[in-house]
Amino acid sequence: MNRLIPAIAAIAMISAPVAQANELVPATDASVRIMGRTARTDGTVTMAFPGIETVLRFSGSSFVKMSGEVLNGEGWFNVYIDGKALPKVQIPQGEYEVTLADNLDKNAEHTLRIVRRTEAWQGIVKLEKFTLETGAQKLSPAPLPQRKIMAIGDSITCGQNTEYTSAELAGNQSANAELAYGWCLAKDFDAQLNLVSYGGKGLLRDWQGLATEVTIPQLFERSLPDDPSSSWDHSAYTPDLILICVGQNDYNNAYIGAWDYAQAYVQFIDRVHALHPMAKIIIMSSPMAERSRTDGTQPRNAIHEVALSLVQQNYLKKGETFVTPIFMNQNNGTELDSHPIGPQQQAIADELKPIIKKLTGWNSK
Repeated sequence: MNRLIPAIAAIAMISAPVAQANELVPATDASVRIMGRTARTDGTVTMAFPGIETVLRFSGSSFVKMSGEVLNGEGWFNVYIDGKALPKVQIPQGEYEVTLADNLDKNAEHTLRIVRRTEAWQGIVKLEKFTLETGAQKLSPAPLPQRKIMAIGDSITCGQNTEYTSAELAGNQSANAELAYGWCLAKDFDAQLNLVSYGGKGLLRDWQGLATEVTIPQLFERSLPDDPSSSWDHSAYTPDLILICVGQNDYNNAYIGAWDYAQAYVQFIDRVHALHPMAKIIIMSSPMAERSRTDGTQPRNAIHEVALSLVQQNYLKKGETFVTPIFMNQNNGTELDSHPIGPQQQAIADELKPIIKKLTGWNSK
């Protein structure tokens, strides 16, 4: 009888179901397509700039999960599966694992697309991996569009409060970079997009008038805007078109002479042009600023527009025509907030579209 016990135990061990690990896809895997400025360290992708798009194609899984860590705030994402929009996802601070899609057809191919809605000061998101069902197959993502746009700016470019249409939508949830004019243009022209933007920042000073805070030219050099030790490899993304919308914060609390502002702007454009000499550059006045006043006084935006004209003249005198100033119409939000909401962001894009067509020869949808 005693001799049978080991045999019975062995049979039990063989018969017991063996738990199989899920399929893990590291964020830096070749099958994960990421568009936008990020920092990559030890297989992790860190997202601080807004509007970053991540795409994963797969088959053989009824779900897809995302995991990592959120620092200094929270993360908000738009989520799409097979082109269908799902509810936006909020990820609180700390380590996370979130199911992005469930109850999928295992026998079909699926495309997951997520877009970061928020920006650096609202929370930094580390993406470590995606999790699929055991036996799932990673599929090669579709190639990115050939055309490339870079949009440099402040909260307008970030898409801050683009969904702030009622008091119930206050807070980070109202930010949606995918509704900002840069994303509108990228979709219209079938182009890639990098948003190099940060709310409250300016060319020389921030929205409070502080020249001691990080400026747009400084964060332009970084992969993580609040980390001075981070460095962006400018060769990783070569734009055909660069949109620069700065000045709203520079002129928010203080007067800056047009000539002084133009000189600083030229220094920044010289740097951008040296890195991307083939790109057309559009410099925009602020869509949030007033164009005129009925009382006969001159608004600060008029001084900003003079500065933009001086910038262009600086290059025209040298026979260089790559800089085009655009004096934008006013689209300054609602009674709830002065930031342009979604339809106003589209109006900004529509205003830019004919100029872009003329400068680049691109056709839009």
